[in-house]
Amino acid sequence: MIAAVLRDNVKLELGLQTIYPNVYILLLSKASSNTRKGTPLKMGLKLLQKVDATRIFSGRKSFQGILKGLAEVYTRKSDGKVFAGASALLYSEELSSSFVQDQQLVDTITDWFDYHSRWDNTLSAMDSVRGLENVCITMLSAANEANVDSLYDRRAAKGGLLARTLVVAESKRRHKDSLMFAPKRADDNELFMRLKEISQLKGDFTLDEDAKVEYDKWYMSVEDEDFTDSGVEGRIGTIILKVAMIYSAAERVDKIITKKNIRAALDDCLGLMINTRKLSTGRGTAPTAEINAKIMRSLFEAKDHTLGVQAVMRALLGEVTKESFDLAIETLQASALVVVVPVENEVCLVLQPIALEMYEKAKEKLARKKARG
Repeated sequence: MIAAVLRDNVKLELGLQTIYPNVYILLLSKASSNTRKGTPLKMGLKLLQKVDATRIFSGRKSFQGILKGLAEVYTRKSDGKVFAGASALLYSEELSSSFVQDQQLVDTITDWFDYHSRWDNTLSAMDSVRGLENVCITMLSAANEANVDSLYDRRAAKGGLLARTLVVAESKRRHKDSLMFAPKRADDNELFMRLKEISQLKGDFTLDEDAKVEYDKWYMSVEDEDFTDSGVEGRIGTIILKVAMIYSAAERVDKIITKKNIRAALDDCLGLMINTRKLSTGRGTAPTAEINAKIMRSLFEAKDHTLGVQAVMRALLGEVTKESFDLAIETLQASALVVVVPVENEVCLVLQPIALEMYEKAKEKLARKKARG
């Protein structure tokens, strides 16, 4: 929602690269209705319609219809304010019934992830729309695993659309609630006023020095060997910065990205990478035992056998979800192999003596086995 109202009003300049806060998000469910993915979508759409600060394409839509709508001047009904440029939200509560199939759809939406000051139309079927100015598109959609390929098909996986999308996947309800004893619905006026304030932000975002150091530390830790055929690793850095801009705008209006914003964006985006990889290659998260072993190996090799929790999770880039990582840490703690303690304002994992003893015994056993030939 925040990305949609920020439009191309704000940006982040980094060297020769200019980053805008638009994002593509897909809510993915393994079942048809048990995760209730439609509820937050409807709530967000209602707020966006109330703020009325950008175009919204909802319902069933064709590529030609979207193109024509983007070319038209958008005027807010409440006060007649005119919004220049081709910024918009592509909104879909169910992908399979939202987009009319079109050969150009996937390629064009993939292209629109990047901001275009000028986008030229070369399709003869739409000669009436020769081009668009200031294209900045955000997409929020939902699907079930059974019909996600209505948009995210093989072409999307190989062509880059999937790698540009944050996939939030769930297979079961986090909370059971019949709504029989639900509290009275809160007034959404506070959210409306905050979103309206965010929609008025303009200008450049900047990173404070601590934020730069935090992002650089992560970026330099990523090795070429970490890259997969999904392509998400090559895009995730830009997506992290987009999300950090959104988190900053949610907190404050000073347009300063802090270390806290970068850390939150790193944790959330890296935690979702496994979902993109799974859709792209069919490869799921590593088993808990394998995750435990990788965490232990990292701690054995670390100075003082101590590492920050966030550093360990980032080292497992795209191999684990946040939930599976948390489960692995709980298992290691319950086994008295590691403890979680604060060290210099950072939550760290510390390997325990019993784990070191087990490690040395395993090394000795392996050495004896090699000596016997």
